[in-house]
Amino acid sequence: MKKFFGLDANRWGILIVIMLTVLIASLDQTVVATAMPTIVKDLGGLDKLSLVFAAYMTASLITVTISGKLGDMFGRKKLYVYGIALFTIGSFLCGFSQNMDMLITFRAMQGAGAGMVMVLSMAMMGDLFTPRERGKWISLIAAIYGLASIFGPMIGAAITQAWDWRWVFYVNVPIGVLTVFLMRRTQYKQAALEKGKPDFAGCILFTVFIISFMAYAQMGIWPLSAKMAASFLLMLVALFFFARQEAKAPEAILPPFLFKNPIFITSIICAFVLNAALFGVISFVPQYIETILGGGPLDAGKALTPLLLSAVLSMVLVGQITSRTGKYKLVGIVSVAIACIGIYMLSSLQVGSSYNDVLIALTVLGIGLGPPTYLYTLIVQNAFASAQIGIATSGVTFFRNLGSALGVTLIGAVINFVGNVTTITSEADRVAYVHGLQTAFMLSFALSLICVFLMLTIKEIPLRTKRGGAAAMG
Repeated sequence: MKKFFGLDANRWGILIVIMLTVLIASLDQTVVATAMPTIVKDLGGLDKLSLVFAAYMTASLITVTISGKLGDMFGRKKLYVYGIALFTIGSFLCGFSQNMDMLITFRAMQGAGAGMVMVLSMAMMGDLFTPRERGKWISLIAAIYGLASIFGPMIGAAITQAWDWRWVFYVNVPIGVLTVFLMRRTQYKQAALEKGKPDFAGCILFTVFIISFMAYAQMGIWPLSAKMAASFLLMLVALFFFARQEAKAPEAILPPFLFKNPIFITSIICAFVLNAALFGVISFVPQYIETILGGGPLDAGKALTPLLLSAVLSMVLVGQITSRTGKYKLVGIVSVAIACIGIYMLSSLQVGSSYNDVLIALTVLGIGLGPPTYLYTLIVQNAFASAQIGIATSGVTFFRNLGSALGVTLIGAVINFVGNVTTITSEADRVAYVHGLQTAFMLSFALSLICVFLMLTIKEIPLRTKRGGAAAMG
């Protein structure tokens, strides 16, 4: 069979489907953010604005974790098609929404489908390619996510102005239908499916844990209210019983053997910390530019472009390096160290710093944070057998997404606690706010520095040149 760039037509077909679905799922997050002011004007419900994003993130966190195990048991291709279909139907219903409550409900449906697609995409890459090949192809998928983050806001604004906010959701429908059609026509080979009954009790307990956790996170950290206390208590109870269930369940969705693997432990800690730092920066640096430097919304948005663009370029470069050398430890250490330098530069910003100071710091940060976006998935997949790729990928993806969800809340809490500023109306307010920002970024720097030392201790298993693979360690 004729090959193009080393891939036959069937593998190219699957890869194109993965790239298209990752594109629409990742674009959806940034495109919708741009359209939300127009949506609120039409539907009302400004007080429920945050729930539109929280519903998506909550549903996504749940399915990201559950789908890996279900894919190992029932087949990734079948589950992937269901995920695309769920996202596509959710997109259509979001566009059809007549009020904010409907939109929130259907955004949860969208998020559930997107979570399935994102984690299964990475797991399927493990079936398509050997660990040695995976680096360059997974980095391509990660780069698509980065490019979607860059161009998503502009696309969302263009669609909303040219047509109507509903088309922000409707444009996903034809692409979703096309990808379902294409995927069903491909031949997909997966390692032998795991036998047994799904861990339904674990799925339910995990769902309760995530919903209560996100409810608590949405209300902030302090001051404590009765609703917050109830959410926090329910979260702890659900987590306790979930841990007990996973310890005894034959087909656990997050089995204990994952956490006995030192490579997995190092990877989830680093993925959590670095993603928390990344999303904290993305959320609060624009505010610094507008409130302290006096820039406008356009200046704040443009400042993130060098961060995301340098991240995309470093992803692709490191992907090529890992595929050619079969090694990842050195590039992982260097990447995290560069990220630490970028975070430290941000923590050094003053009231009198310039716009260019911010751009340079963000460019350095992007170079460092780009590769870890996918590198820990590659490392974890290489450490487990092919039959366990789904569950291992779900684990590292869950903790990475958890870092994204918590990063904004934790950094915001530090800024508020240290700065203790509600409105910025005077020079003293500006100084206090910057002090809070410096403290938050310095904390991120310290935690990221720990990741450098963890990477120094990680046992490097050379990337295999054959599918199948090593048994899980532990």
